[in-house]
Amino acid sequence: MNPNVLLGPGTIRRVGEFFQRNNVQSIFLVTGRTSYSTSGAEAALEDTLRNREVTTFSGFESHPKF
Repeated sequence: MNPNVLLGPGTIRRVGEFFQRNNVQSIFLVTGRTSYSTSGAEAALEDTLRNREVTTFSGFESHPKF
């Protein structure tokens, strides 16, 4: 596995190209409980994530105490 990080303005528009170039078929997507949807990210990634195996995790606590 080759971990990559995509950051910065406009990144969400480049995700599909990155997936295509790296033959990404499965994604582990970490999101906020509602922010993924309310931010518009879900709608922006809908076509990109279609036909890929996506596991979504959003069940974490904000500012956890250890």
